[in-house]
Amino acid sequence: MGDVVMSSSPTINKPLHSENAADGGEMTDPDNICSERNTQHNITTHKWNNDRRQRNSTRRQWNSTRRQWNNTRNKWNRTRSKQFNNSCCNNTNSCSIGTKHISGNSSSSSCFFLGAQKKDGNNFEFALSGESDGYIAASVLSPFNNKEVTYICANDNNVVKFFGAILENGQLTMTNLSANSVKGKVNGNKIQCTFLATVPDTRIPLAKRARRATGVTLSVSTGAYNATSDNLGPPVRAIIAVVADLANPNTTVNNTITNSTNTTTASTTASTTTVGSLQTDISSSGCGTDKLCASEPSSCNPAAGGTCSFLSAKLKSGQIYSFELSGLSDGYIASAVSSDSTAGNGDSTYVCANNNGVVKFITATYNSNSLTETALNVTSGSTYGKINGKQIQCTFEATLPDTTTRAATYSMIIINGTYDPTTNAFGTPLVLLRTNLVNLSDPSANTTNLVSGVAPHYHPLMQALLVTIAILVLPIFGH
Repeated sequence: MGDVVMSSSPTINKPLHSENAADGGEMTDPDNICSERNTQHNITTHKWNNDRRQRNSTRRQWNSTRRQWNNTRNKWNRTRSKQFNNSCCNNTNSCSIGTKHISGNSSSSSCFFLGAQKKDGNNFEFALSGESDGYIAASVLSPFNNKEVTYICANDNNVVKFFGAILENGQLTMTNLSANSVKGKVNGNKIQCTFLATVPDTRIPLAKRARRATGVTLSVSTGAYNATSDNLGPPVRAIIAVVADLANPNTTVNNTITNSTNTTTASTTASTTTVGSLQTDISSSGCGTDKLCASEPSSCNPAAGGTCSFLSAKLKSGQIYSFELSGLSDGYIASAVSSDSTAGNGDSTYVCANNNGVVKFITATYNSNSLTETALNVTSGSTYGKINGKQIQCTFEATLPDTTTRAATYSMIIINGTYDPTTNAFGTPLVLLRTNLVNLSDPSANTTNLVSGVAPHYHPLMQALLVTIAILVLPIFGH
């Protein structure tokens, strides 16, 4: 028998594998298959990790952007809160935090605030705050058109409702205005809102629109509001301030309402000015060379007496002009400037009234046959006047707005009428002089009185009494 040899290390033959072995395909080592699969898995995992890292990086960038946006929003909110909360910050009734701010306390527990910041062109961002169960409103008055464009934020069941309106003679007439981006909130009786608006408003006709937001009067009012009918009650003033240049945050502004109670639109302390004593007579000396003059008759020299009416204008600087006015009246004599040579079409008017033998200076708006007290931009300390019998003379400086043409083109107007010192009521204006449109900056400009057949005269008390008696007697004879 042959010997059988046994191996101490038996050889194990690994089976070969082929997916197509039955067909005689190439045989593959299983270890190679596993290695390839592991490599593919590692590649896929690496790619997935890279994608995850990119997603995380994108998420971090997005979170960083969101934090920056939140920081910007919080900073803006803090600034706006600071604007509102610091509005009544001192006893001078004015504050400034980089924008144009006006504030006033109408009573010990009420605070009203208006801020304006130029954005671009004639566009401004306004911030308005006040206390009311009805509405608060911001009004912008341009002496060029004497239209009080008014932006109203009303408490409509604890939600702010925004209106546009025109304020005339104490009445609000709703209209569409160039305002947008309105935001607001109501907290108890405190109403706050912000909005963007164009000043002067573009909906005012071009011929009646100033070129820039200069010489404007800003005011804040409050009133009742009926959320059911949208009816707005008469506005009551809390703030009135004349602003030389709304775009300049360094312009000094002060609330001219200094008393402890609100002032209605019928009578405002801003429309009256302290008058100094005029020591010399107004004279025609310098007319045509130093100052522009208009008079009736054309040969009038107030220093020589007589019954003539006289008005002169002289450019001081920028849009500031000095005026001299002289005429006869037992009531008032007034000068007005009109951009369209039509008397009584919303004209800025400067009134010198006989207040028991002392000149009282009042600014007003001349519409049709009536004068309405209105705050206008008159230089503080520039007003002087005197009364000699029935002759009233006064001098003053006033800021006129830019006209649609750069030259200060206006019609010069003189009116007079009766005046009641007790009630501060004006009689119907009588036009004594109305010139052609002239450049007030040119002393040599030709002026012509367009009013014919009206002799300068005054309104004696007896005349007023006779008119009253006639009115009372006529009905008797009618029976």
